[in-house]
Amino acid sequence: NFDLLRLVAASQVALLHGSDHLAVDPNAVTRALAYLPGVPAFFFISGFLISASWERNPDARNFFLNRFLRIFPLYYLVIFTCLVFIPHVLPAALSLAVPAETATKMQAKIDKYVEVSEYKYWFWFYLCNVPMAVYGQRIGGVLSVCWSLAIEEQFYLVWPLVVRFASRRMLMRVCAGLFAFALVWRTALETLLPRLGWGPGSVFISTYVSTFSHVDAL
Repeated sequence: NFDLLRLVAASQVALLHGSDHLAVDPNAVTRALAYLPGVPAFFFISGFLISASWERNPDARNFFLNRFLRIFPLYYLVIFTCLVFIPHVLPAALSLAVPAETATKMQAKIDKYVEVSEYKYWFWFYLCNVPMAVYGQRIGGVLSVCWSLAIEEQFYLVWPLVVRFASRRMLMRVCAGLFAFALVWRTALETLLPRLGWGPGSVFISTYVSTFSHVDAL
């Protein structure tokens, strides 16, 4: 029952992020939540459903059109709101609605949650996880959660072509190779980055948001 799995995974992600944003002190519950595979579960379900969908109907036009209608409109509405409306339109609207001092304070609080600085263009092309992995830090304020969606979109562009042109035997070999590669990749990052002076937090982020770290689940 994929709906039940999605519910459990979504609940884990929502509760864990909620406790972070609300600055809840770490306790047994939050520590237990951190060990549940919420995001990897989503990746696993996506990989299974996408592969099955493509095998049933290997029509590129229908496949990518369905992906577009399901994800792109809402995603780009959020991106537009955070990267265009809030920084460029909202200040003028606030200045007309409230006193200047109040508008400045409100805008400062809002900007804190959508700060992306020079990385904003990565969000438009589903690549925001790349600078996060390269620098070992989350970017984009509330948009930082888009890293997992970026990985899924990268997967959507590549994996259907692999399924389309590879035989079933070759596909099994590719999957086995990706399982091994993901394990080696994660181990390499967790081993080498500390030797380069990276702190535990940066190592975790770089490893966790890297596309190559999740090819086994996908």
